[in-house]
Amino acid sequence: MCIEGLLWRVVDILSQKALAAVDRYSAFLDQLRTQLTAAVRADPSRGDVQRSARASSVRLAQGFVQRENDLISADTAEIAQIALSDVSSELGVTQPVELNPDLTTHIELTGDILGRTLAAQVERDVGTFMREVAIAGLNVKVNTEAGLSQAEAVLSVLADKPKIASFRFIDRIGRKYNSTKHVRDMYRQHLLTSYNEVYLHSLAGAGYDLASIWHPDVNSEAYGQKLSITSGGDFPSYYDVQDQFFHPTSQALVRANVES
Repeated sequence: MCIEGLLWRVVDILSQKALAAVDRYSAFLDQLRTQLTAAVRADPSRGDVQRSARASSVRLAQGFVQRENDLISADTAEIAQIALSDVSSELGVTQPVELNPDLTTHIELTGDILGRTLAAQVERDVGTFMREVAIAGLNVKVNTEAGLSQAEAVLSVLADKPKIASFRFIDRIGRKYNSTKHVRDMYRQHLLTSYNEVYLHSLAGAGYDLASIWHPDVNSEAYGQKLSITSGGDFPSYYDVQDQFFHPTSQALVRANVES
């Protein structure tokens, strides 16, 4: 496969894995919504119903996070191997490039950071779930005090269910995003960074001190930008331009500083 084909393949793999993570998170949120409906039907004004809802949501969240941590490790390892294979192909190296122990530890650490960040969002969404259960319970009480029967009060709250359970991520300046968008962005950012870091580290191991940026649009600002791999170089480092060129939805990738 030509270099362009290899790079397009990487872009597609990164996006597909991020979308798969979104699908899994969406399924988790759907399960929370199902549990919310069950709690409302069981009368959320009751303390035992609220305690049961909390326990079931925590069990659901713990199982989800554990499975995601395993998938994060597997996806990170796969992307690292793709980066190593691509370096070998681009440089024409017959001896397969391998991860050294330090780099292995580094990508495992970054995978752990992603897992912890994902767990934090899960905890926020479980908190949203519990708040909605509590609000539903309060509304049931208000409706009964207004003269409705307990059954009528519960049905009234169920009728309002489409208005509740919006799971969100709020960034540091107060912007709100769907939780699934946050998951997609952080998952793809992690895999993109893992690919580029393994690629650059492997280039350095092969004696290169310069890299360049590939982008499918040759007219983009990123395309052909040179990067210094080693400290004190004449060009910006990967981390100098990471936010600008390698954001979560970026199609740019690092490559060896060789002629196409």
